[in-house]
Amino acid sequence: MGTTEPKRKRVRRARGSLSREEILAGAGELIEQHGLRPLSMPGLARHLGSGVTSLYWYFRSKDELLVALVEHVTNELCARLPPVSDRPWDQEFEVYFIAFREEARRAPVFLELFAHHPRFLFSPPAVARTLIRRLEDEKSVLVRAGLSAEQASQVHSICSTYTGGFVLLEHRLVDEPSKDGADRQIDPLIAGLDPLTSPTLTQLQSFESAPWLDDAHFRLGLRILIEGIRTEFEALRS
Repeated sequence: MGTTEPKRKRVRRARGSLSREEILAGAGELIEQHGLRPLSMPGLARHLGSGVTSLYWYFRSKDELLVALVEHVTNELCARLPPVSDRPWDQEFEVYFIAFREEARRAPVFLELFAHHPRFLFSPPAVARTLIRRLEDEKSVLVRAGLSAEQASQVHSICSTYTGGFVLLEHRLVDEPSKDGADRQIDPLIAGLDPLTSPTLTQLQSFESAPWLDDAHFRLGLRILIEGIRTEFEALRS
């Protein structure tokens, strides 16, 4: 009879060998792999090979850990964004929001936190100061172009909502494709439509392969948005 190999005992880290930075990095790894919702302090401790009490030396709760993680990933993302320049407002907004989308796509942990806990973005004082400085700079571009502070805030919010919504859809639908084949069932459904009742949809060669979440479509939508803003506010037409 064959012998059964003894189970290897999990090696636990020595007490005091865990750092705050390692905990944040480990939490980020778990969020990238499994998303935010399954994250727990016991699960993170297992991932790091430590006792759960070691985590509580640095973070008293999961919420406190998430606030620290928000501070870490948001400051990293903001540091990679281009500085505000003296470009015309429309060029500045196009450059900024294109850059924001690109950087956010490279930061899945930020997207998970933003999707589930958007208010956390302003929770850590250090992050709030960073974001407020950036908001001040971006909105001042519009004020210099002739808008009031209220109008500038409205315009900036519209562009932010579009960009944030687009990049979150990319994160959910492109980076996490359907596992049950549901994303391959649309074309047969479209093919079965009656051209008399659905004349537009039946002209599409492939609804599924339409690259509606790509760079070109994002930029097109942003330009359309900027043109609509220009039309709405007379001060921005010159």
